[in-house]
Amino acid sequence: MSIVITTPTGNIGSVVTRQLLDAGEKPVLVVRDPARVQDAVDRGATARQGSHSDADFMIDVTRDAEALFVLTPGSLQIQDIQAFYRPFSEAAAAAASANSIPFVVHLSSVGADLESGNGPVAGLHEAEAILNAAGIANLTHLRPGYFMENTLSQIPNILQSGNIYTTFPTGTRFPMIATRDIGARAAELLLQRDWSGTRVVELRGAAETSYDDVAAILAEVLGRTIEHVTVTDEQMIQALTGMGVSKVLAEALAELVDGIVKGRVQNREPRSATNTTPTTYRDFADDVFKPAIEAAMTGSVAQG
Repeated sequence: MSIVITTPTGNIGSVVTRQLLDAGEKPVLVVRDPARVQDAVDRGATARQGSHSDADFMIDVTRDAEALFVLTPGSLQIQDIQAFYRPFSEAAAAAASANSIPFVVHLSSVGADLESGNGPVAGLHEAEAILNAAGIANLTHLRPGYFMENTLSQIPNILQSGNIYTTFPTGTRFPMIATRDIGARAAELLLQRDWSGTRVVELRGAAETSYDDVAAILAEVLGRTIEHVTVTDEQMIQALTGMGVSKVLAEALAELVDGIVKGRVQNREPRSATNTTPTTYRDFADDVFKPAIEAAMTGSVAQG
């Protein structure tokens, strides 16, 4: 019997993998490049090379599995939101059904209750439906909010202009969450397996945060002047496509922000001790953002 982890090298999957190993489990890791999980293999994990969008492969990998963690990887080149997400959820559903996997944890998102108007999260809405129809005995859709890691994309802007550019109006607060907290909760669910049925678990992060708050915190942590500047959807889409993001995804991201701002995309549960996670944005700025921008600055100097 085993716990199977997809995307074990990402921000969330790597935390899940590490915590399972710390707990004495020996997870099976679905990975394209086994070399990237060698440290985990050295600790007792098993690497299986392949794609978790391949149903036959997933059925083989999950034989005798007692739990499965499903996470769809990201891509900047998405041309069709549903078509991108669908193979991963269909493969997981096929594996869970064929092998009667008793526990499945699916990483979804706040906003997945909506069929449209939620940008790329529309793909997760369909993914939840596919998994719901698979007859899984115990299925949790984990729905976190906006990742704090999304703010790392502002590093070039901060270095070039001292500004953070988003389409969020000044003062718009919404839940932000660190991916390490998502991974920790997913690992907890996979280890405890003391829940039943099909359910949604929301995660709201430590607090509602605005990009004005982000700018102020980063200015203090980094010791430089940083301001948040609101731009139009058109300006943001143009900037994203100029960086190589597909137009489909750029437009979807603009739609997601609009959904958050207008309240369509939001948590359906009030904040509680259960859905509040520990990492504050200040913690994230100290632990993740500051080292990341220092590394970027060192790289710029080396290239110069």
